Amino acid sequence: MESDGLTQYTRIAVSLAERIAAGDLQEGDKLSGRSKLSPEYSVSPETIRRAVRLLADMKVVQVKEQSGVYVLSADNARRFLHNMHDRADMLGSRRRGTVVPRHFDHR
Repeated sequence: MESDGLTQYTRIAVSLAERIAAGDLQEGDKLSGRSKLSPEYSVSPETIRRAVRLLADMKVVQVKEQSGVYVLSADNARRFLHNMHDRADMLGSRRRGTVVPRHFDHR
């Protein structure tokens, strides 16, 4: 876990959701594959898979077998981010100064 209390895959899910919510990725767009996202975020493909699974569980993206991962809903991305910020606020009250970064800089 990172010092902000979030797992690496959760931080990546937040980053991808921010891109979707901001309109950088539109509904129906195909996300880059794990082999491209892994080096971009400097993590293993398994970490990317877990981040995508989290977003799929929240109906932000849809995983289509043999096809790829597609943006499903910018509204759900915003809801996911709102929930993550609420969670961080709750954690922050227990751990001073801990918040979810509004933007995860993966470089």
